[in-house]
Amino acid sequence: MKKSLLLIAGMLVPLFPTSSLAQTDTKAVQQCFYNGEKFNQNAHISIGGKLYKCIKGGLWNNNDGPNAKANCFYDGRIYSKGSKVSVADDQIIDCKDDGTWG
Repeated sequence: MKKSLLLIAGMLVPLFPTSSLAQTDTKAVQQCFYNGEKFNQNAHISIGGKLYKCIKGGLWNNNDGPNAKANCFYDGRIYSKGSKVSVADDQIIDCKDDGTWG
């Protein structure tokens, strides 16, 4: 009888994890997105004759150098720093150095 109780308890462990089992991976792979597809960090794609690399933070850039600036992504397209996009009749956003829109 004791063996079946231990077996049942062993089967319940995955349903009720301890804190050591419930920890998440802090080194999760950062991914870039383009046209609905996911790309892992360091992946390269070619768009309009330019080669873009997926860099840290899930951003795309087209310069592997130490001063590389991230590009922005909007509506299936990649835009370089300083680009402006109209997202509404009265709203225009700018691509900033860090790959975000402002």
